[in-house]
Amino acid sequence: MTRAWVAHSDDPSALPKQAVILDQNLTVSVFGLQEGAVKKGAVVFTTLWKGKLLSFAFAANSPQQLKALTETMKTVQFF
Repeated sequence: MTRAWVAHSDDPSALPKQAVILDQNLTVSVFGLQEGAVKKGAVVFTTLWKGKLLSFAFAANSPQQLKALTETMKTVQFF
């Protein structure tokens, strides 16, 4: 599972969902991560672009930080 590898997670509950950002179809997966005593969240956006697998991964230790990071996907431009 490429998305889990990108997120460095073995979270089996990260079911992919579909999203469209700037006319590009993406698969979005949300993962829970545990690094020692620190709990984190990760979001991975994956798409096929020009015949290649393209992934964007964001991780943070608070939901607010993770949301702010993932909002940056709205500014990605696919050429």
